[in-house]
Amino acid sequence: MELLLFLIKEDLKSRKFFDGLRELGLDDAWYGSELSTLIIAYAGLDNESDADNDFYYHLMCRHLQFQNDRESLMQCAVNVYTELMAEKEKTYPKGQ
Repeated sequence: MELLLFLIKEDLKSRKFFDGLRELGLDDAWYGSELSTLIIAYAGLDNESDADNDFYYHLMCRHLQFQNDRESLMQCAVNVYTELMAEKEKTYPKGQ
């Protein structure tokens, strides 16, 4: 859980940074970190699934509104983690 929360926090920070650059007209930054595949797999979802990738993308977009402080970032990471685990249980029930 701790590693996944750490990865989610780093992905949130990276996405917020690159969204800010995009707003300034600086896009096509191919050198940004791409943690989504790792996070999706580590959460127990299928990183080859378009549905799981779309779910994660939209989930992250909804949670990029955190304030620039550690508490707000951590709360967003916990929210993302909670929703990922709920999606895992819904999509891949135990034993399947």
